[in-house]
Amino acid sequence: MSVEDRLREGLRRNAASFEPAPDASLERVTARRRHRAHRRVALAAVAAAAAVIGAVVVLEQRGSELTVTSSAETSVPGSASAPALTGRFEATVGPGSASGLRFEVAGRWVLELTADGRVLATPPGSYVGVVSGALFQATDEWFRTSLFESDLCSGVPAGVYRWVRTASGVRFTAEDDDCAGRVAVLAATDWTPLG
Repeated sequence: MSVEDRLREGLRRNAASFEPAPDASLERVTARRRHRAHRRVALAAVAAAAAVIGAVVVLEQRGSELTVTSSAETSVPGSASAPALTGRFEATVGPGSASGLRFEVAGRWVLELTADGRVLATPPGSYVGVVSGALFQATDEWFRTSLFESDLCSGVPAGVYRWVRTASGVRFTAEDDDCAGRVAVLAATDWTPLG
């Protein structure tokens, strides 16, 4: 018998003795995929928890600048406690109101002031700075925020503003803020409520 014939015969015997179990193989593959999916979800949950813990630690470290309470009322030192200002507002910052800043701030801004003291900012497309992680406190006349602390206002304490309701919405007036970028965005014009 030639080598070629012996190989063919051996392969034929091997093929005849092998009976695949597709159901068992399929179950092993899907179990592995489910395990990987569960592991990805668990890792995402751990990452989210770590981010929250990191934010709490940062907030505690910056406690002298700005703290957020879990109640519906927050306070600004030197004034009585009252319900916080919350809601979604928009304003358009004109090109002449913010010259000489590191980032372009002119354009349409949307601020959402949440009941838990966060500022969710949506900048115009031309703005390339950081707007995440901002906090605020508000009483019936005072507003204090850490908006832009990671870029435009780096190294500057939280800004303090007076705020009033106007016919068109809300107006902020800077009382104690050394950050020109934050003043340019917040105090440039009235903020109109968004439904």
